[in-house]
Amino acid sequence: EDVRRDRSTAFNEMALSRQFGGCAGRAVAELAASAAGARVAGFPPAWVGVGRAVGQASVGGAPRVGQRLMSTSERVKGPGDIKRKNFYVSINAVGGRFAWLLNMLGYNSEEAKQIRSSSTLYLRARDQSGRAEFREKLGLVASFENRYYLECLHVWMILMRLRSEGPNGKLISQDLFDNFHTDLTTQMSGMGVQAIQLSTRARELQSVFYGAAVSYDYSLGGADALLASALYRNIFGCNVRAVHLNEMVAYVRREVHTLNKMDSETFLRGRWTFGSPALPEIAA
Repeated sequence: EDVRRDRSTAFNEMALSRQFGGCAGRAVAELAASAAGARVAGFPPAWVGVGRAVGQASVGGAPRVGQRLMSTSERVKGPGDIKRKNFYVSINAVGGRFAWLLNMLGYNSEEAKQIRSSSTLYLRARDQSGRAEFREKLGLVASFENRYYLECLHVWMILMRLRSEGPNGKLISQDLFDNFHTDLTTQMSGMGVQAIQLSTRARELQSVFYGAAVSYDYSLGGADALLASALYRNIFGCNVRAVHLNEMVAYVRREVHTLNKMDSETFLRGRWTFGSPALPEIAA
């Protein structure tokens, strides 16, 4: 009976890894094993549907412990080392003098406001992911890989908040994700990825995002241990000190709570910033 149970657990882990993508799939599989006896049927149908939409995110099966979803030898010294896409979201002093003309050209139309909102919100996620505290206080190495995983986390938090904005939130969510994808291809092009490979690599990294988002969605409503499990694999790559993992769990819960309490006007116009990823030090 124990052998059959082990085989069933291994089979479900492999299936979920293929559905949800690499380490994220393994994290979800382990959570399923503890919550529902390693039964795939324990997941809501919507999650399984998302997993199937991810496709072949992990063609080679689940990675070994400590292996990341994505690996690159590229190391960067800071956020400015890789070319990024520019987003223009405000009017300068000169442009403000021609507000009447901008109104005639549709600058204040609902569609234009949605475009600016999606760009502003994406910039909030992108800028936050480049903060030095993630490296200095939480032990993350400065690399394209780690920066991308952090951007996935912050984009996910913003997309979660946009779910409460109704139809307008759905449109902004799509535009925001398009910005994320466009900026990603700009980065890879700047790193020397050939044009013929950009589409394939971008799809692979999108699958990484989908897998991580499903893992975060599943774990956010549960105990801290579940969220820690998702962050352990999708941010730290199975290599982290417990104190750093605890700080990251507290950070995510705090920022999600702050975003949920924020009024729509402040949120959509981007009149806010994420807080510090490092908890304040306690004096001895």
